[in-house]
Amino acid sequence: VLLSRTVAGRQLYAIGGNEEAARLSGIRTERLKWMAYCISSMTASIAGIFYVCYIGASNPSSDGMGYELNAIASSVVGGCSLAGGVGTVAGVMLGTVFLQVVIDSVAKLFKSHPDLFEGMVVGSLVIFAVAITTLRESRHIRKQFFPGALGLCNVGILSVLMGIVTSSVVAENRLTTGVVCGVLTLVVLSAKAIAERAALANENA
Repeated sequence: VLLSRTVAGRQLYAIGGNEEAARLSGIRTERLKWMAYCISSMTASIAGIFYVCYIGASNPSSDGMGYELNAIASSVVGGCSLAGGVGTVAGVMLGTVFLQVVIDSVAKLFKSHPDLFEGMVVGSLVIFAVAITTLRESRHIRKQFFPGALGLCNVGILSVLMGIVTSSVVAENRLTTGVVCGVLTLVVLSAKAIAERAALANENA
């Protein structure tokens, strides 16, 4: 209700979309950002109190470690844009429920070192959600993911990195698994780059 039904909420959306344009239109951007940070810190404090009450203990050096990635993943999966200006509270709540289901499923599937696979799955969800959002936006602005010769180099670099990361987290057949994942990544990204260049050629024709 605060975001969709009030003036301050609409102004926060405007700041997220383009802060400079919002400031030039007369919105007090610094004041609204201060208010948003205060509300965020207050809700985080309340969540911390509930968390301590739930576990019955507190360790400031380790409590909440890694939860920032889960918070980002819940927001992105729920439809929020990392660039700002897009997102709803209901979407974030649904994203949180979905992420918790995924985390519980990973914990049940992988009995040994579930934390390692949990972080990998959550990170993959963030990357996938951001990629979907970027693809959706690129349909309107026609921006290429891999422009020019440097883009082709990036395809190869990303494929090699995917192979290295995959081979470092699996327990058996590391070399084979890494090579397969690297080749699959190379095929997918190359197809994307070729499709971009074909679309650009059709526009220029």
